[in-house]
Amino acid sequence: MSKFLSKILLPILMREAGMCDVGEENLMIENPNMIIRKLQINDIEKNCGPVEDVEEEEYGCKETEQDDDDDACKKLKEISVKKIIEKKYEAALKKPVVEDPLENDSIVISSESSERKRKRNSCKRKAKSNGRSGEGSSSRNNEKNRTNPREVPAPPLPIQFKNAILDIAQGRTVSEVKLVIQKQLFASDMAKDQNRFTIPANQIREEFLSNEERIYLSRYASKGRKVAMEVKIIEPLLGEGTVELRRWDLKKYSGRSSLSYVLNKTWGEICENNKLKTGDVMQLWAVRVDEELVLVLVKLA
Repeated sequence: MSKFLSKILLPILMREAGMCDVGEENLMIENPNMIIRKLQINDIEKNCGPVEDVEEEEYGCKETEQDDDDDACKKLKEISVKKIIEKKYEAALKKPVVEDPLENDSIVISSESSERKRKRNSCKRKAKSNGRSGEGSSSRNNEKNRTNPREVPAPPLPIQFKNAILDIAQGRTVSEVKLVIQKQLFASDMAKDQNRFTIPANQIREEFLSNEERIYLSRYASKGRKVAMEVKIIEPLLGEGTVELRRWDLKKYSGRSSLSYVLNKTWGEICENNKLKTGDVMQLWAVRVDEELVLVLVKLA
């Protein structure tokens, strides 16, 4: 009973699904082997595209009611189906391989996105460095960006200061005209409560002290305070005066110490009398009149 129903219902279902027409449905009811062949060809068309109808006569087998159980005919049908599949696969293999354009596009997009990330990160780092607050961080950034002051070309000593030196010498021998430092006046140099002009040792262009003077300035007058040496000075407006020269040994948080010399005592008066201000570029020269040390302070235009 089940065989009878499958032979009749299956062709009807295939017609309802659009896999055959009315004529093929009747043939399938009369010849059940056509159902197998139709299902095989339909499966091939789904995977490999439409196929041409294969005449069973080519392979020496024609569908009739008498050969329903013929094993040889079934084998020939399988062979025919295999040949159709092989032809379709061979045709598919012969098609030129087209490169997927999205692959290259994805590479370009990924590289562009990585470039955007790199630029965004660099912008963030710049924003962080610009947004840092505090005197310590800003001073460290300034030190990194600042060129070595000793490498900046220095103008020569102006003629009016040379004449002022000769007036002080009064016939004595003038020698060893040396540029000690060329620097910009900072807020710390102009602070009234500090009252000193700093000469960092690592910015000194030429050694201007004798051995005896260096030994003398390294001594202590009291606990934590070095001795001072009084020196004549020619001021920027060509006035004559005196100033104290001291040595400073400053200890840093890292444990290291830095050496500086300072001009103090009358430094505040010199700034006021010569109208000096923060940002002025100054030169400090050292001159020997016989063996006496004389300093010359020049304000550059």
